[in-house]
Amino acid sequence: MENKLLLVDVSAYIFRAFFGVRGNFSNSEGMPTNAVFGFKNMLLHLLNTENPSHVAMVFDTPGGTFRNEIYSEYKANRSACPEDLVPQFAPIAELTELLQLPIIKRENYEADDLIGTLSKKFSKEIKVIIVSGDKDLTQLVNEDVVMLDTMKDYVFGPEQVKEKFGVGPEKIAQYLAIVGDTSDNIPGAKGIGPKTATKLFDQFGDLEGILANTDKLKGKQRENLEASIDDVRLSYELTQIVCDIPIEESLEDFLVTPPDLEPLKEFYKRMNFREDSLFKVWGVSTQAPVVEDNWDYGRYNCITTQTALDELIAKLKESEVITLDFETTNLQAQIAEIVGISFATDNIAPCYIPVAHTTFGQLVEGQIKREDLLQTLIPLFEDEQKTWIGQNIKYELMVLANYGLTLKGKIEDSMLESYLLNANSHRHGLDALSEAYLGHKMIAYKDVCGTGKKEIPFSDVALDVATRYGAEDSEATRLIHNLLRPRLKEQNLENLYLDMEIPLLRVLGRMENQGICIDVPYLAELEKDLTTDQTKLTAQIYELAGEEFNINSPKQLGDILFEKLGITEAKKQTKTGYTTNVDVLEKLAPNHKIAELLLEYRGKTKLLNTYLAPLPMLVLEKTGRIHTSFSQTTAATGRLSSKNPNLQNIPIRSLDGKKIRKAFIPSEGCFLVSADYSQIELRFLAHISEDENLIAAFNSGSDIHQETAAAIFNVQNLDEVNGEQRSAAKAINFGIIYGMGAFRLAGEIGVSNKEAKAFIDAYFARYPKIKSYMDETIEFAREHKYVETMFGRKRAIDGINSKNHMERTGAERIAINSRIQGSAADLIKIAMIELDQEFEKLDKKNRMISQVHDELVFEIEESQIEVLSKLIKEKMEGATNLKVPLLVEVGYGKNWADAH
Repeated sequence: MENKLLLVDVSAYIFRAFFGVRGNFSNSEGMPTNAVFGFKNMLLHLLNTENPSHVAMVFDTPGGTFRNEIYSEYKANRSACPEDLVPQFAPIAELTELLQLPIIKRENYEADDLIGTLSKKFSKEIKVIIVSGDKDLTQLVNEDVVMLDTMKDYVFGPEQVKEKFGVGPEKIAQYLAIVGDTSDNIPGAKGIGPKTATKLFDQFGDLEGILANTDKLKGKQRENLEASIDDVRLSYELTQIVCDIPIEESLEDFLVTPPDLEPLKEFYKRMNFREDSLFKVWGVSTQAPVVEDNWDYGRYNCITTQTALDELIAKLKESEVITLDFETTNLQAQIAEIVGISFATDNIAPCYIPVAHTTFGQLVEGQIKREDLLQTLIPLFEDEQKTWIGQNIKYELMVLANYGLTLKGKIEDSMLESYLLNANSHRHGLDALSEAYLGHKMIAYKDVCGTGKKEIPFSDVALDVATRYGAEDSEATRLIHNLLRPRLKEQNLENLYLDMEIPLLRVLGRMENQGICIDVPYLAELEKDLTTDQTKLTAQIYELAGEEFNINSPKQLGDILFEKLGITEAKKQTKTGYTTNVDVLEKLAPNHKIAELLLEYRGKTKLLNTYLAPLPMLVLEKTGRIHTSFSQTTAATGRLSSKNPNLQNIPIRSLDGKKIRKAFIPSEGCFLVSADYSQIELRFLAHISEDENLIAAFNSGSDIHQETAAAIFNVQNLDEVNGEQRSAAKAINFGIIYGMGAFRLAGEIGVSNKEAKAFIDAYFARYPKIKSYMDETIEFAREHKYVETMFGRKRAIDGINSKNHMERTGAERIAINSRIQGSAADLIKIAMIELDQEFEKLDKKNRMISQVHDELVFEIEESQIEVLSKLIKEKMEGATNLKVPLLVEVGYGKNWADAH
């Protein structure tokens, strides 16, 4: 370790982690973990790269400080802490303690003051590095103290501070007193910006010199500064960092010591983090040990002769359950060719059969020919008494389809087993499951094939290496399946697995291989049109802003909106700048044309980048179609997701979104048919809650949003409900499913919190059993730590018992929503399975080709549209029996937009 002291500004790290790591990060309890994940990665990277002997993790304390006593408006303009960040403070503090990193904090003082005190006290004894990007802390920099901004990988010494701000560290507090600080609500001098302030310091030396010579200034500058003298002096009191807090800690109290790994592993497990080996600073690793005794690569067989193959086939014929895994030329199943096949059973040593390995472009001698192997395996594949186990076995099914083959026996999937047992986890890959359940670290693909320019195709891997890699996959899959499969029965998930998820797996494989056509020339024209629109919008935005700037830069955009244009509504600021996300722009749009244009600009940019440019590149030359990949193991609610392309995210209601949908077209002689469940989640809410009024509304066929509006607005005649009232009722109807409270509803429909609460109270008065359903769901979750859909799908809700209010209420919302949304997700899966069975009997031109939320899309011959549309509607509406009718809207057209 290097003899140096790191003073870490923890608050800065937390906020950078939260805003820097986006995406769906949560643990098995449903608690958001993106900030914890980012904080962990940033901190461990810091420790590994800096390798310090001493560390102080400097925390702010809740509540005000002495600065609030000086100035009550200090930091008063800061927006509330993001809702998803609040429950992450506690685990971040816990992680810091588990890493045995010294923590220091003091009531009535900010972390900046502690950092100032520590740096002053210890900088003569040891090299001090302040870890932060906060400009306030640059006033502490001197010959013995530097500041490291890890986000920019930049070190501030005295010269760098002077270069950045135009003044040295000793004058930073004075400089900030002049220019002010909007993030801390420090007033400064009116109308004096950074450039002017730098000139004033150059001219008059220091703050007192500037204030004593205002008579030498001219015009508005003099007027502004003289009018701001009191504010400047107040600001100087606020910007000066205290460096003499009484602290008893000695340097030894901040020594870095190795952590206890077992509690850390438990923490990682709770957070759903992958155990990593970033702890080299202590010379230890959190990796689970490889179980050498149970993992004997010497048992693996490489089958290269007909005699060995015949012996293997004879043994496989006697086996009822067989695990298999393919090594191929491509991850995209439609164009993948088999390079080798591995098998494993409970009674046969894992083996690998290479069929297409090459060296210097020539087939390696001694391999079984692929065609001969597949021909030999046909009787096994067609044996309906066999059970085949795979890890994401859908891929094997799709690859076999390239050769006109299928597995006619039963199939099982270790990835699906893992998902059903822990739907909140995002780690269902074989490597993760092996480490979690077997304590075995798998051979990494990159270690076999390399990465980047040095990567080789798997067909070029030597046979002995390929055997270890390929057979290991089958062996791990077999062992994981043997562990997880009984747990499905123990947790009453076996029926869901066998009757829904496994049959659906085959359906999705057929859908993905079928693919869908797109109109590439149309997309090219649309891309030109949207690019032209984008250019026009850019010019309009520049005109309203009064200057050109980088529209895609949140910082520059924030400065334009809230500094130059002086907009005050929805003004939110963090240490990195003003917030300019969609929520903010939507609040500004009704009163500020520039915000309206920015939303339109972003919408077009997203479509250009996400769909118009990538879609043509996804068309396979072999098929002339795109083949989206559907996942059963991504969404915790049970919903399907898709990628390459992600069809779920194409906007439905926007005009540009509809234009994208027009690009999806049928084969010649066919039409696209769209079948969409109407208000399916609300119908499940009526069924599960058993609320008589909601059931009656659906059974009467009336407009449910109009009915709700009449109830909450006390309108006697349904015909008198206006559009605004209906929209508010719609927001409540759907918001209740997601556990929406008064605060969020107020923001959604533009009313006060009091009015929103009154609407919700009126809603529950109209539909009292919905409130009972919500309360009962929460109570069940508190007792059992999970909730269940109508069809038996389970989702863990452990955070329901958290002492942290934000975490607990977030878990309650998840519990309420998961039962409804999960039941709706299960329903469409049932419909897909039944419809697939019907379509398998028909001409191959008629096929189900896509699923998006509550909608199914089919490609159907023109002559069959009427008959099959009726069949689709009947099967979807009859997929289950509810206390209210299921309603499916069916349409067709020469493109997806016209069909929907």
